[in-house]
Amino acid sequence: MKWQVLLTLLIAFPFLTESSRADVIDRQVIDFADDAEEDITGPDAGNVRRTSSDLEIGNENGILQWVGVRIQEVDVPAGSTINSAMLRFTGTETDVGSLIIPIFGELSIDPEPFADETPLTTRTLTSNSVIWDIDPWFPGDNGINTTTTDLTPILQEIIDQPGWSGGRSVVFLIQNDPLDTSERLAVSFDGNPAQAPVLTVDFTPGKTILLGDVNLDGVVNLLDVSPFVDVISTSGFQLEADVNQDGVVNLLDVAVFIDILSGN
Repeated sequence: MKWQVLLTLLIAFPFLTESSRADVIDRQVIDFADDAEEDITGPDAGNVRRTSSDLEIGNENGILQWVGVRIQEVDVPAGSTINSAMLRFTGTETDVGSLIIPIFGELSIDPEPFADETPLTTRTLTSNSVIWDIDPWFPGDNGINTTTTDLTPILQEIIDQPGWSGGRSVVFLIQNDPLDTSERLAVSFDGNPAQAPVLTVDFTPGKTILLGDVNLDGVVNLLDVSPFVDVISTSGFQLEADVNQDGVVNLLDVAVFIDILSGN
């Protein structure tokens, strides 16, 4: 593709301003492959279960395990600021004893559903994590006791990845305390879809991304050509320059950039 083509096109787009409003979304697990358990110890270590009626957080009968929760259609735009994010479970039985466990996310902009081929323990973890000190809960409990600590640092890291766009899925991985055999039992999607885990996110949208506005002046026109070429030639990344939204800026973006300039 010759750069001269870019220099023949000129189209202006309306100015888009930064938003300061806060939005809240609730998203529930909607598929049996979106919540799962994996044994960490015991004879079935590495086995992923997706059809259990409940999720044993911490361990199951003394066998340590991880619990994974995948939430689809997380409509948080790129550039947003996460104000709070929490997973809420519904208890299935009375659980007591101390249980303090770490929670991570999967560092991916398109995490796969849970399956034997993609075990929880082989997924790339976020660098950020939180500790959940879980109070005892009881059957039907779905309030403060069954709600995680704030997951903001995890979700912020996920949506700050290049290529993230609103409407993608996110995965949270609830680990175990190897020194504690207490557990908490929560309803899974298979146990009761209406009581499956729910993610609540409070966020403030950032600047609306205008694809192609590489010089950030609020319009897409010939003045964006030079900075667009600079981003590509330096193998850099900028959301506005990733016009095909694949998470990288390269020659594959050129044709799309031309289309944007020409109004197609």
